[in-house]
Amino acid sequence: METVDLPVRRLLRHVEPKTVIFLFVMVMTGSLGSVFLRVGMRHDVIRATLDPVVLLREFRGFVSNAYVWLGIACCIVSGLAFMVLLSWADYSYVNPAASSAYIITVFFGWLLLGEVVPTSRWTGTALITLGVLLIGLTPARTTGQKSTKGPHTGTESPTPN
Repeated sequence: METVDLPVRRLLRHVEPKTVIFLFVMVMTGSLGSVFLRVGMRHDVIRATLDPVVLLREFRGFVSNAYVWLGIACCIVSGLAFMVLLSWADYSYVNPAASSAYIITVFFGWLLLGEVVPTSRWTGTALITLGVLLIGLTPARTTGQKSTKGPHTGTESPTPN
C-alpha cells in the first residue's frame, strides 16, 4: 500500500508531532486569549486619570469580568506552551512560528468580533502567512546538531555525543 505525501506532511517533515501540537496550542490559546480580553475590556473603558477612587472603581470593573479572566488564562497557557517549545526547538524557529497567531487573530477579529478588516491588513496577514510557511520548511532544531565550527568564531568546537 502506497502512502500519499500530502503537502502538509512535506511541509512538516522536519518537525516532530509534539512540536506541531504545542505550536497549535500556543497559537490558538494566544489568539483566543486576545479575543476574550477584547470582549471583556470592550465595556470596561479605563480612563486616563490619577484619581484613586476612579481607578479603584474601574479596576474592580474589569477584574470582576469573566471574559478578562478567561483571556488571562488562555494567555498563560499560550506562554507555557511557548516555554515548552523553546526547550524543544530553536528560538529562531519558535518565535517566528508564533507569528501565525497574528493571522488567526485577524481572522477572529473579523469573524467573532465583527471587525471590518481593510484590504491592506489582509495583504499584510497574507505576507505573514507566507513567512510562517517559509519558516515551516526549515528544521525546528538546528542547535545541538554535530558541527565542527564554533558559533561565530570559526574555531573548532567539540561535537556533542
